[in-house]
Amino acid sequence: MTHCKTSKSFHTLFVVIASVLMISSCGGGAGNSTSHGNISSAPNTENYPDSITIAGPNTDENISNYKIRVQDLNREFSFFRPANPELKKLPLVIDFHGASGVVAPSFALDAWVALAKKEKFFLLKPQAVSDQMNSYTYWNVGWDVGRNDVYFVQTLLDLIVKQQDIDIDRIYVTGMSSGGHMAFFTARALQDRIAAVAPISGSIMTTRLPAYSFNRPMPICNINGDIDPVVKISGGDWYASWDLILIIWMSNNKVDRTPIITNLSDTNKLDGSTVTKYEYRGLTNASDIDYYRINGGGHSIPGIEPEANQDINAYEVIWEFFKKHKLSDPY
Repeated sequence: MTHCKTSKSFHTLFVVIASVLMISSCGGGAGNSTSHGNISSAPNTENYPDSITIAGPNTDENISNYKIRVQDLNREFSFFRPANPELKKLPLVIDFHGASGVVAPSFALDAWVALAKKEKFFLLKPQAVSDQMNSYTYWNVGWDVGRNDVYFVQTLLDLIVKQQDIDIDRIYVTGMSSGGHMAFFTARALQDRIAAVAPISGSIMTTRLPAYSFNRPMPICNINGDIDPVVKISGGDWYASWDLILIIWMSNNKVDRTPIITNLSDTNKLDGSTVTKYEYRGLTNASDIDYYRINGGGHSIPGIEPEANQDINAYEVIWEFFKKHKLSDPY
């Protein structure tokens, strides 16, 4: 799990915003990814290609890290392709790491990769970059920092869909902390391509809520600890509370106001936390909203990180949710 970095005194609004971003979204590197590092967005001193080809025959398993030039920036991503001898169209999960996260060094050991092998889906893990505002890697989810991370993701998506046997009806986004913010942000920006979203300890910029809308229902599985000090479910200085986000989602998905509430089994008595699941349902499964509140849970990924709740495995819960939803589901 990533750790926050100490900030100096700030004398301009621009740097104040940078500090808020750092404090509110650092932590929670996805899966087993290395937590620290600095991926430079400096001028291209390396020969990063404008396009790449995913290695190997489409029938074979592939675990690789790639470099690519997008919008005059050196960018990187990691990609997993399951063995697929029949060349079936398979789902794609896009997972965004937390602030300070570095994907490539331990990508092959990532818990999402293990699940993708077992369940037969493609996995894309884009790499965020650092910049002059922040020395650590983070996702741009609405700040004016001179780069468009959604465009980067869209570029990768276009490239991979052309080259691989992706089922474009089953493309999903998830992420932790800063990556959770990016999952929310991408789900709206690329809503015509994303079948469902599952943030872990993520939120939305408060200033963007008034214009936060969809032209279709967007199934969501949200996971957050109720004592998370980094991304509070009650909201923060710049990001919205889950209650405000839920109102928007319920209205958009046209779901019943009263959820089904289930207190899940406390299978691990030593983790100091329990899980309550809230299920909001509409006329079809396109409306689904699942919320897992980790009672006593902090800024961590349940079932993945050792200090987290162990009553559920967040990745397995998310994948089970994703499997139920397609972009073409009737509404």
